[in-house]
Amino acid sequence: MIPKKFLKSGEGAVASYNWTDIAEGTGLVQFYGGASGLEGDRIYIMHQDPFYTTEKNGGSSKSEATTSLLVDKTFSLEPFNSPRVLIGTAWVTFARTIGWQNNSGVVWEFWDVIDIINVTTDEVLTTFTSEKFVTTGTGTGAQSKTEMRIHRFSISTSSLKKGEALGVRIRVYGKINTGTWNKNAYISYDPLNRDDGSFTPSTNEDIESVLRIKIPFKIDL
Repeated sequence: MIPKKFLKSGEGAVASYNWTDIAEGTGLVQFYGGASGLEGDRIYIMHQDPFYTTEKNGGSSKSEATTSLLVDKTFSLEPFNSPRVLIGTAWVTFARTIGWQNNSGVVWEFWDVIDIINVTTDEVLTTFTSEKFVTTGTGTGAQSKTEMRIHRFSISTSSLKKGEALGVRIRVYGKINTGTWNKNAYISYDPLNRDDGSFTPSTNEDIESVLRIKIPFKIDL
């Protein structure tokens, strides 16, 4: 049973690699992303082991013209105790639900943006932008779409010094071509893969409510 203990940012060191590629000289580490701490004192972290959290997903609903930032979460690792080099292919996988009012003739667009960042210096190391989901309203009532988002992308070779921390920022944008109709987006980040809201892995085998982040590190052979 996973203990109901809130982790601190100073816990959860990179202890081992989940996969290694000897030819490439890289090791891939899988992290679980999630919220830690009570409301008002909450942080968003990455940890190699599943952990308990009371906040299972996040996002927003907005009615405004043009482009809206609907999800904006940064999940951070503790500062490294030795220099680290990122190189290779990263994976970021999470469940996302989007919704729109479906007014006739209005065009809605939704897309994800993922930044690999040096949290300590605020430097963006790599940015990945997904393809857009585009739909035209038919006037048949509000619509929604829940699905897994599986993003695979190359990380620019980047060095982090001892004492610097790595983070992954996930954003979801929504856009309409006219008016101020409602649009919403939420992502799930429950390390224990529980049901909550639109995310129901217990009854939908195509959905996993876990946020998985796989980061490639250079290893010394």
